[in-house]
Amino acid sequence: MRKAARNVSPRAAITLDYESDYATESFECLEATPRLVDLCERMRVPLTCFVEGRVLRDQRRHLEAFAPGTEFGLHCNDHRRVPDAPEALKLGVAAFEAAFGRRPLGYRAGNYIMTPELMDALRAENFAYDASYLPGFTAIEGLGRDTPEKPFRMANGLWEVPVTRLPGAKVKAAMSQVSLLSLPVFRYVLGRAMPPDPLVFVVHMHDIFRSPALRTATWRRRLGHEWNYRFGWIDPLARFERVLVWLKGLGYDFVRLGDLIP
Repeated sequence: MRKAARNVSPRAAITLDYESDYATESFECLEATPRLVDLCERMRVPLTCFVEGRVLRDQRRHLEAFAPGTEFGLHCNDHRRVPDAPEALKLGVAAFEAAFGRRPLGYRAGNYIMTPELMDALRAENFAYDASYLPGFTAIEGLGRDTPEKPFRMANGLWEVPVTRLPGAKVKAAMSQVSLLSLPVFRYVLGRAMPPDPLVFVVHMHDIFRSPALRTATWRRRLGHEWNYRFGWIDPLARFERVLVWLKGLGYDFVRLGDLIP
């Protein structure tokens, strides 16, 4: 007689790329960190935060706002110059170690651009996992089209935890896509299939708080974010809260990204 399958809730990890505003010299959005943290604490949503090297060196005070238990990893060393060269990665690791007193275990590349040299450097620096792969958007050197969309271990021993692509669409699970498409459209696309498990969702501070640096950003970023701020009918932070409420309604348990690694 076959045993009944266990009713296991799907898991969702909210990942925050904690960086400068639109890869500029501005860090104004970081001032709103306590508002984001308050929301996540109220919703009981743990954060996994990938911190840019410049923030670790020059804006470290903002890290004090995060709740105990937040998972921290390294983002690129400098978002104005991506991808990281091995030397730049070393600078980022040193800044992380100076800020937290330990070496980082997780990494996410700037603009999700991963090179063979950077992958080798991550292994040499004893990272446990990378979270830079965007299925359907970016490629991993040496892996074909059958690359898994769930966490998997690569030949070099490093774990890859991909950002989720919505089923049947070239749409990543990210707050920028929610803002551009609208939450109802995003919900429709995700709702056409079983909820992905796990769901790795990406958010930036400039997705939910406005920065004057937007006027100096690339035209692609201006297009999406100006639409978000000028024509969105609710505050972007309130929209993010609605995303969290919706995901809870789908039965998701919120976890840290590192918890997804077997």
